[in-house]
Amino acid sequence: MKSVKKNIIFNLMMVLCKIIFPIISFPYAARVLGVENIGKVNYCISVINYFVLFAGLGVNVYATREGVRYRDDKDELSKFAKEVFSINFVSTIVAYILLFGLIISNVFYKHTELMLVCSLNIVFSTFGIEWVYQIVEDYKYISLRTIVIQFISFICLITCVKKREDYIIYAIITVFAAGGNCFANIWQSRKIINWKKRFSLDIKKHFKPILIIFGVSASTSIYLSLDMVMVGVIRDDYEVGLYSAAVKLNSVVKTLITSISSVLLSRLSYYKALNKNEDYIGLLKRGVNTILILVIPASFGIIYLSREIMIIFCGKEFDSAVFACIILSVNMVFSVVDGMIYNQICLPNKLEKQASKATFVGAAGNFVMNLFFVYKWGYEGAAITTLLSEVMVFCILLKVANKVVDMKEVFKSVHQYILSGGLMMLILFFLGNIVHCGTVMRVIMGMIVGGVSYFGALIVVMHNDYVNELIIQVKDRIKSVMRMS
Repeated sequence: MKSVKKNIIFNLMMVLCKIIFPIISFPYAARVLGVENIGKVNYCISVINYFVLFAGLGVNVYATREGVRYRDDKDELSKFAKEVFSINFVSTIVAYILLFGLIISNVFYKHTELMLVCSLNIVFSTFGIEWVYQIVEDYKYISLRTIVIQFISFICLITCVKKREDYIIYAIITVFAAGGNCFANIWQSRKIINWKKRFSLDIKKHFKPILIIFGVSASTSIYLSLDMVMVGVIRDDYEVGLYSAAVKLNSVVKTLITSISSVLLSRLSYYKALNKNEDYIGLLKRGVNTILILVIPASFGIIYLSREIMIIFCGKEFDSAVFACIILSVNMVFSVVDGMIYNQICLPNKLEKQASKATFVGAAGNFVMNLFFVYKWGYEGAAITTLLSEVMVFCILLKVANKVVDMKEVFKSVHQYILSGGLMMLILFFLGNIVHCGTVMRVIMGMIVGGVSYFGALIVVMHNDYVNELIIQVKDRIKSVMRMS
């Protein structure tokens, strides 16, 4: 069995690459294309994501959770993969029929060409079969493949996107960066799945659990992506561009943190399948606290440095998006925690049906509130509704998860992270009033001083067990390396 630590390292490599690409590419694209054209592309991608969602159903999550039962038997795993992929393939065809129907009806008459380009995400998502590699925990392959794709995409971006009219080329590159690995995935999967061998397939048994997960995924996607779509429908592409900048900045940080959770899902499901409850609870607590240790100071940091980061990340043209960025940085904490509760507790314990109530409430609340907030305050109103919806989801998921896990015990150290983050903010505000420097230097200084003060508070003042355990592990690793040398 592959090491969880190695999987996390490989997954972090992949995620870092996915983060580095937007950090470099989005600022470049934002400055070249401008707010409105960036808004056009992100609006179309947000709409297409709903068709990607429909095509995918709940296959990726379901296959990762259930497939671990068969990963030691190639024939059983191959049979399972062919059953699940067959469902995915049919739903993809239906998704394209629906999309082309809307395009022919001129629903997207302003963005027809862009919609067709972005629709490649649908087929790329289906044939990407990421779940195969998550089942066998082959994060080394996933990481190396992603690095290559992102590098190629970056080279294409800086060589092909030169003026404001190149937004369609930018969309093509963005789609390739997200799903271009599907060709390599299909080819590589032959080592894991026997696609040629014939099996007696039992597809019907997968319908109910997949549709339940799809219901949750659909609801989650609505309250996560509906804001972007509604800003585009009620307001205009310019406001979508501003809002997408705030979303992108927060998603870069969020992606890095949630990578830990995605790695743990397969192993936690494996422990539950074998009734290894002590191993499950131990890994769950370590995973939850690792995520909280990272996401809370990240949120505080973005709040403090939002204007500087927005100027560096997107340019002064996007300066108006600062308030939305601050609201979304608070939302990031609840979003990461909600995903953590769902992926690490509800899914391994098969509570997705109960958890679906939370996402349905969040989706409905998001839609109703957006009608007023987006109409009244535009993209800033969308940020507020996203936060309120996420808080609603958090409250319900907490109640559901508490049925199988003592959530007070899991979150018993959260006050330490909040207090340490608050102390970090006070130090940064005090230092900011004394030391005056340029934008870039202010961000660098904020990250260094903020990190030192936050972890210093956790170690010296809070005596946090998880941070101290991490320090001991690092010391032991350094000693072992020194002995070998």
